[in-house]
Amino acid sequence: MSLLVLAAATGFACMNPAHSSGEVVRCAARGQAMQLHDIVAPEPAVPCGGLFGDCPVDPGAAARDHLAALTRGKELRCTPTGGRTSLDNPPRTIVRCMIGDVDLSCQMVADGYALGNDNITRCANEIRSRRVAAAPPPRPALIIPSVIWRWLPLYLLLMNIVTYFVFAADKRRQVTNINRIAEAELLGLIAFGGGIGALVAQVRLDHMRDEQPFASQAAILLGLQIGAAIAVGAMLTLRI
Repeated sequence: MSLLVLAAATGFACMNPAHSSGEVVRCAARGQAMQLHDIVAPEPAVPCGGLFGDCPVDPGAAARDHLAALTRGKELRCTPTGGRTSLDNPPRTIVRCMIGDVDLSCQMVADGYALGNDNITRCANEIRSRRVAAAPPPRPALIIPSVIWRWLPLYLLLMNIVTYFVFAADKRRQVTNINRIAEAELLGLIAFGGGIGALVAQVRLDHMRDEQPFASQAAILLGLQIGAAIAVGAMLTLRI
């Protein structure tokens, strides 16, 4: 059995490795830098553009730091693949390093910090799929068209003005005792958003403030509207 085949069959543990790029692993016990298999990551200080696209920060430094974050405080289990890099001097041993059951090469590609061959891309897609499946479901959006939110304040303002003047008209009719406005119609105005206008009219005009059961029904409707407004405001605040 050749030395390369023997080396490829021998795995080793690596604690808290150092990294000079997003594809290099250096274990203290072994000393030499090793290359993660089947991926390519930008070297630190590589100009933006080209294969890795435009970037606001150094992509090589970002890949290196991400690999360091993945391995910090973890034990890697690395196995030489039997190959060596041809462009490095001295050549680096190519290794497959695992954290638990996750291949580091696949994880770097899945996280967008390296490019890999077809096999690595497939396992990176599997990691992304598991990540999506494990993510909590999104919060449901408020199913209210934006046009309603835009016109709702104006609607409520007009509704409360109309309600106030309807209460004022009913007050005048009470004085003359002719053609009173039905209590059901007044409650309908309150139910459709005119609660504040009705409350102002009851206090300012001293109208329908003590008549029962109208006063209690009006208070219940106004309380429901205030509670609904608080609930909607809380939902919007949580989504910001």
